[in-house]
Amino acid sequence: MSPNPRQLTLLSVVQTQGSVTVEELAEKLGVTLQTVRRDVQRLADEGLLKRFHGGVRTPGSKIGRASCRERV
Repeated sequence: MSPNPRQLTLLSVVQTQGSVTVEELAEKLGVTLQTVRRDVQRLADEGLLKRFHGGVRTPGSKIGRASCRERV
């Protein structure tokens, strides 16, 4: 799969910030939440991003992942 221009922009935003919510991405890209979720899923399937509840991060980053103890 070759990412389209919007997906390349999405990747750039995530790489710059490390961790971004789906809502932030939708606002920055000017698209719906559904469009962002679809793009994120495709990019995650390719191993380019890692999803977490409500957001996305770079594959090597631990940002956005809290342990059970940290969430309490």
